[in-house]
Amino acid sequence: MSGFSPGRLFLLLLLLLLLNLIWTVEAVRVVGGNVSVVLGESATLPCNLLDTTETLTQISWQRMTKGKPENVNFITILADKTHIFSAADYRFKNIGNFTKYDGTLQLSDATLLDEGSYSCIFTLFPSGNFRTDVTLNLLVPPVVTVKDDAPLLGGEEASLATCTAAGSRPPAEVKWIMGSLEGSVRSTTTSTLHDNGTTTTVSSLLGVPTRDVNQRLVRCVVTSAALTQAKSLPFTLQVFFSPTTVNVTKRSDNSLECMTEANPAASFTWSRADKSWPQSGVTVVGPTLQLVRNTDGVDGLYQCEASNQYGRSHGYLYVHVTSGSRTICWVIFSLLLVLSAIGHAAWYYLFIFRPKQSREDSTHAGRQPVPTEDEEAETPVRVVGGNVSVVLGESATLPCNLLDTTDTLTQISWQKKTKGKPVDGNFVTILADKTHIFNDADYRFKNIGNFTKYDGTLQLSDATLLDEGSYLCIFTLFPSGNFRTDVTLNLLVPPVVTVKDDAPLLGGEEASLATCTAAGSRPPAEVKWIMGSLEGSVRSTTTSTLHDNGTTTTVSSLLGVPTRDVNQRLVRCVVTSAALTQAKSLPFTLQVFFSPTTVNITKRSDNSFECMTEANPAASFTWSRADKSWPQSGVTVVGPTLQFVRNTAGVDGLYQCEASNLYGRRHGYLYVHVTSGSCTVCWVLFSLLLVQFAIGLAAWYYLFIFRPKQREESTPAGMQPVHTAEDQPETPI
Repeated sequence: MSGFSPGRLFLLLLLLLLLNLIWTVEAVRVVGGNVSVVLGESATLPCNLLDTTETLTQISWQRMTKGKPENVNFITILADKTHIFSAADYRFKNIGNFTKYDGTLQLSDATLLDEGSYSCIFTLFPSGNFRTDVTLNLLVPPVVTVKDDAPLLGGEEASLATCTAAGSRPPAEVKWIMGSLEGSVRSTTTSTLHDNGTTTTVSSLLGVPTRDVNQRLVRCVVTSAALTQAKSLPFTLQVFFSPTTVNVTKRSDNSLECMTEANPAASFTWSRADKSWPQSGVTVVGPTLQLVRNTDGVDGLYQCEASNQYGRSHGYLYVHVTSGSRTICWVIFSLLLVLSAIGHAAWYYLFIFRPKQSREDSTHAGRQPVPTEDEEAETPVRVVGGNVSVVLGESATLPCNLLDTTDTLTQISWQKKTKGKPVDGNFVTILADKTHIFNDADYRFKNIGNFTKYDGTLQLSDATLLDEGSYLCIFTLFPSGNFRTDVTLNLLVPPVVTVKDDAPLLGGEEASLATCTAAGSRPPAEVKWIMGSLEGSVRSTTTSTLHDNGTTTTVSSLLGVPTRDVNQRLVRCVVTSAALTQAKSLPFTLQVFFSPTTVNITKRSDNSFECMTEANPAASFTWSRADKSWPQSGVTVVGPTLQFVRNTAGVDGLYQCEASNLYGRRHGYLYVHVTSGSCTVCWVLFSLLLVQFAIGLAAWYYLFIFRPKQREESTPAGMQPVHTAEDQPETPI
């Protein structure tokens, strides 16, 4: 030890002490981390101290966020209590364990203003302070919508539909699934960054708006880190155009229908171009013009106008009545041709040739300012509320409870800001001995809480859409002051489900067979068809309409070719919605409508005959005598049945049976002749029927008698058929 002077020995001891202190400091570890949370959900801010046995005296939290840009203390945690500074809020809760060196916090209902850096500081004795930083990132899921850009039929590229993912953080990705349109349409995408850090992404589907594009199904798919799964929205493209050429089609002998192609569907108006409308003899049902037989005064030029919001087109029909019968012919005059040509040229110039107006390339989505944090003086008192959902017309419970206090409760106040009351104002005040409801409120609200237990819960009966909004519950304490919480009331509206027949007429082109409607639902309902044996031969299309009151009507149409095979088939419409406790399933029998087919008169007995035909809806029958007035006696009619009384004279003549429904009419005839007091009934087929019968008989005679006989005569004499070995008779042994 002689080599060490006292000064050197002191320096050596000091160096050993510093090395021991450095070793102690380097051994302690503070664990934090980066945290991501979805807007409105709860976040856990971890903070743990490891590898130390020193005495923990305090845990402090500081933050530097968008809402609090200055780095200041906001929570101090001691062994026996947690102190929250007045500038903070009580969404933060200590969920750690002081004795285990755990200072973890929980933040509920995270907002964009909470994003930033949080510092956790452990104070040890004798080592001092140790800290770690926790970065909080906010994720905001996008609000996804698809809208129709209402393109007009034309030959130039236009925007067909737009899919918007609004207010997403991080930015959402928007894609189109184009199905059968792949390669003939394309998409363009733009993004807008907002001041609050969210991004709105807009993707437009571009293509030439042709009839081939109309009614095609596409799908918008949105993905984002803020979504647990991709959002996929189906959408049916619409191409709009004015009515094309108007055709008047003969439905029966005296029934004609005006037809055209248009989107949206055209409405029809019949008028008489050269005279006033006849007082009788003509009826109109939608596109159908019905001419009553043997009625004079209906001569003239009739005009059918087909129109929608994009234009109109006309068709003409000239009617002339002679000798009790009506001859209907199409007359298209030179002037009308010229006017029609001018109209089509003007339409082509306005909607195809003239360049289209440029569309807005970006959507300026408005943003509401995020309210600042409550700066009221705060204590560890907690007010518990919550979000409430209720079905329209049912009762809702608005919870409000005050916890963790022994202060004197002097009053509970309720304010509301709803669709029906957009101005935030008091509507209920609760005291210890009474409840006061203000004059502008209603008595559907009832206090079901307990004042002495710091419970201010309300019950709302018969909830309406106007009741939806924000309700504020305020507790007034002495001496602490006011404590408040928000209760958000959401209204669910179950859909009104109906299935209707679209009255398709028998034909060879695709038409709407039936429509299932889920009306006024909130949130939107999903409508599907169970097609049974028709699976693969019919299809469905679905559209949705958002109403001003926030409800949505979803309409699904079942499309197919209206044949007799489709008629009377059973399908089922199934509707699901968050507002329904279970799915609604409505069975429906499809109907294909057609006018009466050939009228047959069948003999039921010696003097009873029945008129029969096939029609949908079922035909009604009318018997009349074509050549004479109806006999005073001897003949009775019950529905389709004609009954002759035996040995009755005066019933001779030609009887006509008319089968009719609203789509047309057909006739059958029966000739009756009575001789020697007895009634002889015979069928009389007139010239056309006789010719048809003769042709059929001649064809039968040629095919089955004359032609086989001719073949036999053409066989050469002496030519015998050759028998096979199997045809030879067996020789007995």
